Amino acid sequence: MFSSRRLRVAAGLAVTALAAVVAVSSGTSATSQSTKLVIWADADRVPAVTQVANAWAAGKGVTVEVVQKQMGPIRQEIATVAVDTAPDVIVGAHDWVGELSANGSVLPLSPSAATKKQFPAYALNSFSYGTAIKKLYGAPVALENVALFTNTKLAKVPTSFADLERQALAAKKKTKGQVGLAVQQGSGGDAYHMYPFFSGLGGYIFGTNKAGNLDPSDIGVARPKLLKNAGLIDKWNKEGLIRSQVAWDSARDLFTKGKAAYYITGPWFLSDIQKSGVKYAISGFPQIVPGIQSAPFLGVQGFMVTKYSAPHGVES
Repeated sequence: MFSSRRLRVAAGLAVTALAAVVAVSSGTSATSQSTKLVIWADADRVPAVTQVANAWAAGKGVTVEVVQKQMGPIRQEIATVAVDTAPDVIVGAHDWVGELSANGSVLPLSPSAATKKQFPAYALNSFSYGTAIKKLYGAPVALENVALFTNTKLAKVPTSFADLERQALAAKKKTKGQVGLAVQQGSGGDAYHMYPFFSGLGGYIFGTNKAGNLDPSDIGVARPKLLKNAGLIDKWNKEGLIRSQVAWDSARDLFTKGKAAYYITGPWFLSDIQKSGVKYAISGFPQIVPGIQSAPFLGVQGFMVTKYSAPHGVES
């Protein structure tokens, strides 16, 4: 399910990120001394990382070695790797930060204000960790999230949730499809793909404290506003707008075979949709309840400096 299309690295942003990472890992000025920078990345990112890293290193006396690894094991291997084969930098996901910062595998970064301005605040926040004081542990280079896909032969991009509901059910009746809005759930549920509904009804995972950082004591799962609106989920299932039994493959097939007017998914299924020939449009998820923003989870990948970077003597 992981496609190379998920990687959306802007060269200028990636160079900025890499320069910030290496500068922070050494804290020294430029030198002509030949040094080596070892980067671990998964197969989908190796070509882009190699191109960007070599372009950045040219003329800096830095030799770059990009080592291909499976994405998941990077997270585990970084804590046990031998020093002589350890990476200076890894490419990983933002949700690794809590574990890797706690066990000391990655180091906090302190890029300049000018560098930080080149990144969206929400991307930097995704790589930040701490409740009283947040520290930045990664430089983001790729972002992804689910969005609303519209089959433009069956419906129009909705102007409101009521409009989506009306068009989706009309298309369901016309196509005799299983649902009007294809969103994967299945027997175990799928909180990630259903989060636009959850947040749009007034729910959230963690609130924030006075410092503006995530507050683990403020959990937004059973708050009154969410419970007041939660009955809408039963309504949607009853009328066939969505259906909890729809799994990931059936949700995709319903949309790509023209049986559902709308589909919630991310860039990992974009190639499947394009191959199907379905004419589509991509938009944000409409507001369900007035005054409440419906937002998806954000996925971010980026560069992280490891505890092994200092012995290699990499300088920027």
